[in-house]
Amino acid sequence: MRFFAIVFTIWTAGALCVQASNETISYKEGALHMDGQTLHVQIADTPEAMERGLMYRSTMAPYDGMLFVLDTPQSVAFWMKDTHIPLDVGFFDSRQKLLEIHPLKPLDLTVVPSESSDVMYALELPAGNFAKKGLKVGDCMQYKVLDTSKKVLQ
Repeated sequence: MRFFAIVFTIWTAGALCVQASNETISYKEGALHMDGQTLHVQIADTPEAMERGLMYRSTMAPYDGMLFVLDTPQSVAFWMKDTHIPLDVGFFDSRQKLLEIHPLKPLDLTVVPSESSDVMYALELPAGNFAKKGLKVGDCMQYKVLDTSKKVLQ
């Protein structure tokens, strides 16, 4: 959906090749449980899936959101290049606790970094949905993979 940057100790500006919009990307499907609610999410846990995210889509349907799963806790940054859906992103630590929530504007190239260097998961929901669902900083999530073979042609 946007460039997914991993920010270590030193902020580094680098360019990644953005894949053409007609390439097939594999995402897993999952169920995410948080504050008594269940969200149907796509799971981006490969470099290709994380780099593409929700780019080139006009809707998130039939999913409630996209969960990005990192290998290790770290600082992260998102941008909205080629992403047409207004979103909010929540950053979670390795204990799956929500640390912070940030708004993301469609097609905005401004990098939105995490304040924490302990981010292990990022959850993108349609703009305003964290608040609509009563999800707030300090809440914990659990997720499980439901299907590992979904491919999306974007």
